[in-house]
Amino acid sequence: MAVADTAWNIGPAGGVPLSFTAFDRAARPGLVRYAALLCGSPSTADDLVQEVLVRVHRRWSLISGDPTSYARVAVTREFLSWRRQRWRTVVSWGDAPPEVPSVDTTDEGPDPVLWAAVQQLPRQQRAALVLRYYLDRTDVETAEILGCRPGTVRTHLSRALTALRCQLGADTPDTRTDPFPETEPPR
Repeated sequence: MAVADTAWNIGPAGGVPLSFTAFDRAARPGLVRYAALLCGSPSTADDLVQEVLVRVHRRWSLISGDPTSYARVAVTREFLSWRRQRWRTVVSWGDAPPEVPSVDTTDEGPDPVLWAAVQQLPRQQRAALVLRYYLDRTDVETAEILGCRPGTVRTHLSRALTALRCQLGADTPDTRTDPFPETEPPR
Protein backbone atom coordinates (compact mmCIF):
# COMPACT_ATOMS: atom_id res chain seq x y z
CA MET A 1 0.00 0.00 0.00
CA ALA A 2 1.40 3.37 -0.96
CA VAL A 3 2.10 6.14 1.52
CA ALA A 4 -0.60 8.30 -0.04
CA ASP A 5 -3.18 5.55 0.50
CA THR A 6 -2.22 4.90 4.13
CA ALA A 7 -2.37 8.58 5.06
CA TRP A 8 -6.13 8.48 4.73
CA ASN A 9 -6.60 5.36 6.83
CA ILE A 10 -4.34 6.10 9.77
CA GLY A 11 -5.29 8.37 12.56
CA PRO A 12 -6.40 8.32 16.15
CA ALA A 13 -9.50 6.21 15.41
CA GLY A 14 -8.02 4.09 12.60
CA GLY A 15 -10.40 5.37 9.91
CA VAL A 16 -10.59 9.03 10.75
CA PRO A 17 -9.43 11.25 7.91
CA LEU A 18 -6.44 13.43 8.59
CA SER A 19 -6.31 17.14 7.92
CA PHE A 20 -5.80 18.50 4.44
CA THR A 21 -2.23 19.46 5.36
CA ALA A 22 -1.44 15.84 6.31
CA PHE A 23 -3.07 14.63 3.11
CA ASP A 24 -1.06 17.18 1.11
CA ARG A 25 2.23 16.02 2.62
CA ALA A 26 1.43 12.36 2.04
CA ALA A 27 -0.11 12.56 -1.44
CA ARG A 28 1.81 15.39 -3.13
CA PRO A 29 4.98 13.42 -4.06
CA GLY A 30 2.98 10.69 -5.82
CA LEU A 31 0.73 13.20 -7.55
CA VAL A 32 3.74 15.20 -8.77
CA ARG A 33 5.44 12.05 -10.12
CA TYR A 34 2.22 11.08 -11.89
CA ALA A 35 1.75 14.60 -13.30
CA ALA A 36 5.40 14.68 -14.42
CA LEU A 37 4.79 11.54 -16.47
CA LEU A 38 1.78 13.19 -18.06
CA CYS A 39 3.36 16.62 -18.63
CA GLY A 40 6.96 15.69 -19.26
CA SER A 41 8.20 18.55 -17.12
CA PRO A 42 8.68 18.55 -13.34
CA SER A 43 8.01 22.29 -13.07
CA THR A 44 4.79 22.02 -15.08
CA ALA A 45 3.82 19.01 -12.95
CA ASP A 46 4.34 21.09 -9.78
CA ASP A 47 2.09 23.82 -11.18
CA LEU A 48 -0.56 21.33 -12.24
CA VAL A 49 -0.61 19.56 -8.87
CA GLN A 50 -0.63 22.85 -6.99
CA GLU A 51 -3.67 24.03 -8.92
CA VAL A 52 -5.47 20.74 -8.36
CA LEU A 53 -4.68 20.73 -4.63
CA VAL A 54 -6.06 24.26 -4.28
CA ARG A 55 -9.32 22.99 -5.79
CA VAL A 56 -9.28 19.85 -3.64
CA HIS A 57 -8.75 22.03 -0.56
CA ARG A 58 -11.89 24.03 -1.41
CA ARG A 59 -13.92 20.80 -1.63
CA TRP A 60 -12.14 18.94 1.19
CA SER A 61 -15.23 18.62 3.40
CA LEU A 62 -17.30 17.27 0.49
CA ILE A 63 -14.92 14.51 -0.61
CA SER A 64 -16.09 11.05 0.38
CA GLY A 65 -13.94 7.99 -0.06
CA ASP A 66 -10.28 8.05 -0.93
CA PRO A 67 -9.06 11.62 -1.53
CA THR A 68 -5.93 10.36 -3.29
CA SER A 69 -8.03 8.78 -6.03
CA TYR A 70 -10.12 11.93 -6.22
CA ALA A 71 -6.98 14.06 -6.57
CA ARG A 72 -5.48 11.71 -9.18
CA VAL A 73 -8.62 11.98 -11.32
CA ALA A 74 -8.52 15.76 -10.89
CA VAL A 75 -4.85 15.84 -12.01
CA THR A 76 -5.71 13.76 -15.08
CA ARG A 77 -8.63 15.96 -16.06
CA GLU A 78 -6.71 19.15 -15.41
CA PHE A 79 -3.85 17.84 -17.56
CA LEU A 80 -6.24 17.05 -20.41
CA SER A 81 -7.72 20.56 -20.31
CA TRP A 82 -4.50 22.42 -19.37
CA ARG A 83 -3.67 23.88 -22.77
CA ARG A 84 -7.24 24.31 -23.94
CA GLN A 85 -7.68 27.17 -21.51
CA ARG A 86 -6.63 30.52 -22.95
CA TRP A 87 -5.66 32.00 -19.62
CA ARG A 88 -4.87 30.77 -16.17
CA THR A 89 -6.76 32.00 -13.16
CA VAL A 90 -4.61 33.11 -10.24
CA VAL A 91 -6.07 31.85 -6.99
CA SER A 92 -5.29 33.78 -3.83
CA TRP A 93 -5.06 31.89 -0.56
CA GLY A 94 -5.76 35.08 1.37
CA ASP A 95 -3.39 34.15 4.17
CA ALA A 96 -0.09 32.46 3.51
CA PRO A 97 -0.46 28.87 2.26
CA PRO A 98 0.57 26.06 4.59
CA GLU A 99 4.25 25.19 4.60
CA VAL A 100 4.85 22.13 2.46
CA PRO A 101 8.26 20.58 1.92
CA SER A 102 9.47 20.64 -1.66
CA VAL A 103 9.14 17.45 -3.64
CA ASP A 104 12.18 15.91 -5.29
CA THR A 105 11.16 15.10 -8.87
CA THR A 106 14.67 14.59 -10.25
CA ASP A 107 14.01 10.94 -11.06
CA GLU A 108 15.42 10.55 -14.55
CA GLY A 109 12.64 8.15 -15.45
CA PRO A 110 12.79 5.84 -18.43
CA ASP A 111 15.21 5.84 -21.32
CA PRO A 112 15.48 9.42 -22.70
CA VAL A 113 14.65 8.25 -26.23
CA LEU A 114 11.53 6.46 -25.02
CA TRP A 115 10.61 9.46 -22.84
CA ALA A 116 10.90 11.84 -25.82
CA ALA A 117 8.70 9.52 -27.90
CA VAL A 118 6.05 9.33 -25.16
CA GLN A 119 5.98 13.13 -24.91
CA GLN A 120 5.15 13.36 -28.63
CA LEU A 121 1.96 11.32 -28.20
CA PRO A 122 -1.40 13.11 -28.14
CA ARG A 123 -2.65 13.92 -24.64
CA GLN A 124 -5.40 11.29 -24.47
CA GLN A 125 -3.06 8.53 -25.65
CA ARG A 126 -0.34 9.63 -23.22
CA ALA A 127 -2.80 9.75 -20.31
CA ALA A 128 -4.18 6.30 -21.18
CA LEU A 129 -0.64 4.91 -21.43
CA VAL A 130 0.43 6.34 -18.06
CA LEU A 131 -2.75 5.23 -16.30
CA ARG A 132 -2.59 1.71 -17.74
CA TYR A 133 1.11 0.95 -17.51
CA TYR A 134 2.45 3.26 -14.78
CA LEU A 135 -0.48 3.18 -12.36
CA ASP A 136 -1.53 -0.34 -13.46
CA ARG A 137 -5.21 0.58 -13.89
CA THR A 138 -7.63 -1.64 -15.76
CA ASP A 139 -9.29 -0.49 -18.96
CA VAL A 140 -12.52 0.16 -17.05
CA GLU A 141 -10.78 2.23 -14.34
CA THR A 142 -8.84 4.17 -16.98
CA ALA A 143 -12.06 4.83 -18.88
CA GLU A 144 -13.73 6.18 -15.74
CA ILE A 145 -10.81 8.54 -15.08
CA LEU A 146 -10.62 9.74 -18.69
CA GLY A 147 -14.39 10.00 -19.02
CA CYS A 148 -14.71 7.65 -22.00
CA ARG A 149 -15.60 4.03 -22.78
CA PRO A 150 -13.24 1.07 -22.23
CA GLY A 151 -13.14 0.46 -26.00
CA THR A 152 -11.88 4.01 -26.49
CA VAL A 153 -9.16 3.37 -23.92
CA ARG A 154 -8.05 0.27 -25.81
CA THR A 155 -8.00 2.32 -29.03
CA HIS A 156 -5.87 5.02 -27.37
CA LEU A 157 -3.48 2.36 -26.05
CA SER A 158 -3.23 0.57 -29.38
CA ARG A 159 -2.53 3.77 -31.28
CA ALA A 160 -0.04 4.95 -28.66
CA LEU A 161 1.90 1.68 -28.73
CA THR A 162 1.87 1.65 -32.54
CA ALA A 163 3.16 5.23 -32.63
CA LEU A 164 5.90 4.38 -30.12
CA ARG A 165 6.95 1.35 -32.14
CA CYS A 166 7.15 3.48 -35.29
CA GLN A 167 9.06 6.29 -33.57
CA LEU A 168 11.50 3.90 -31.91
CA GLY A 169 12.06 1.86 -35.05
CA ALA A 170 10.74 -1.39 -33.60
CA ASP A 171 9.32 -4.00 -35.93
CA THR A 172 5.65 -3.54 -36.63
CA PRO A 173 3.34 -6.39 -37.62
CA ASP A 174 3.43 -5.17 -41.24
CA THR A 175 7.25 -5.14 -41.54
CA ARG A 176 8.12 -8.12 -39.35
CA THR A 177 9.46 -11.14 -41.19
CA ASP A 178 7.66 -14.35 -40.47
CA PRO A 179 10.05 -16.89 -38.90
CA PHE A 180 7.76 -19.69 -40.08
CA PRO A 181 6.81 -18.99 -43.70
CA GLU A 182 3.74 -20.74 -45.04
CA THR A 183 5.61 -22.14 -48.03
CA GLU A 184 8.36 -24.65 -47.56
CA PRO A 185 11.82 -23.79 -48.84
CA PRO A 186 12.93 -25.59 -52.00
CA ARG A 187 14.67 -28.91 -51.43
